[in-house]
Amino acid sequence: MVYWIQILLLLVSLEFSFSTAEAAPPPPKDDRCAENPFIVDTDADIARIANGYHCEKPKVVIEKSFTSSVHTLTIEAGEIEFLEGVTVQNTLPGSEIFLHARTGDIQLKNSTILANKKVIIRCEAKHCNVLGQKKNTIKAGYVIIQAMRSAWFEGTNITADVDVILRSWGSVQFYKSNYNAMPMILAKNIIMQTEGDVALGDWVFLTASNRIHLEGTKWSVWAQNSNLSGRVIEISGGMHIGLVNTVAQSKGRFAAHVTGICASGMYCVDAERANISSTNGVIEMGTPKGQGTINLCRGKFKDAHPRVPRMNGADKLPYPATVAYLSSQCGGSGAQID
Repeated sequence: MVYWIQILLLLVSLEFSFSTAEAAPPPPKDDRCAENPFIVDTDADIARIANGYHCEKPKVVIEKSFTSSVHTLTIEAGEIEFLEGVTVQNTLPGSEIFLHARTGDIQLKNSTILANKKVIIRCEAKHCNVLGQKKNTIKAGYVIIQAMRSAWFEGTNITADVDVILRSWGSVQFYKSNYNAMPMILAKNIIMQTEGDVALGDWVFLTASNRIHLEGTKWSVWAQNSNLSGRVIEISGGMHIGLVNTVAQSKGRFAAHVTGICASGMYCVDAERANISSTNGVIEMGTPKGQGTINLCRGKFKDAHPRVPRMNGADKLPYPATVAYLSSQCGGSGAQID
């Protein structure tokens, strides 16, 4: 509970930070928001934006790399686009970078964003997206990404000393790009929360020294072929959880629970061929009132509990008929349960 209160306070402070930025006047050398789009491709343009940019409607297209000269760099515009290969960094102690789109999307393409304390990327218009294409690098103490529609990243590496938070009211997608860049998130806590789907593609690596929390409130969490490592791993899906071929290692609790009505024609929790272990805790998978189905066929499940992993409320064999783990249920090899 204390941890989630801290997250709430962090998001509240984020809102305050943006309201402060919105009240600030345009920088002295700005054009009073008349140029649309504002193309940042010269040293003179960098001089205009390196201290911050505060406009509501113009689109900002950053074509040239630069280092901020102020402690808190805020770029606020209608839309924000980073062209391929651009680096924006803030190397001052305790430095912060805020990217805030008021009316459209934020797009990164093979770009790098670095700050000492915080990187916050946010689009606020209905149906807006935060998009990361090809391969991107984002690094700070805290990395917070918010999108009203989708937060969609391919081939992206995010590193944070403390938290990485991806929050969307549509979907969160994180997957390998066609350029063979394997995406990775490395932090103390990794939180992905959306009203729709959380979708991790093949060869996505999430490594948290403390906690991984994946939550698709109304729809599903797809983590097939992904690699998860943390002290605690929590997965919550409204309709479905996909863990096919997933490798997950937790030092404490691993939990995967469907909270609503399971998707028709599918297992509620599908962990076929998954390899899930908990060295000092328990593995739990569950469905509403234990009545939904769980598929463990050809998977490996091992925890430190004196009994077997808990499935649909049962922590001893045989599992109820709602759990597929026997060779007779799997049409071949069953699951290894330890």
